[in-house]
Amino acid sequence: MDAFPLAKDCPSPCLFLCMLPSQDGFHNTSLTSVLQALNVDHIVVAGLVTSACVQHTAHGACCRGFHVSVLHDACADWSIEQHEAALQCYGGFMYEVVGTEEWVQQAAETKRFKDRVVKAKL
Repeated sequence: MDAFPLAKDCPSPCLFLCMLPSQDGFHNTSLTSVLQALNVDHIVVAGLVTSACVQHTAHGACCRGFHVSVLHDACADWSIEQHEAALQCYGGFMYEVVGTEEWVQQAAETKRFKDRVVKAKL
């Protein structure tokens, strides 16, 4: 079942859940359509495992034209070394690496985040 009809009626902020058929939250899901319908241009990625699902979802978002922030302190991997290596691969190039507190501060100071926040749980 496609979640898109449910998401268009979702008040702000909203929670959108989608089942992941792969490590990329965008691959073979309706997530791109949902975010575009909600006029989202910036997504924040957090979760497990940094070198797998987080990395692939951030890459998928970037390839689809979204601005991407990865919350380094809201992600984890099998080891701290693997976590840090994963973020060093594409951080600053494909996505912004930022801490949770810093991102919340930036969001509070940015009008587009004050007006509407969409939370996507992947």
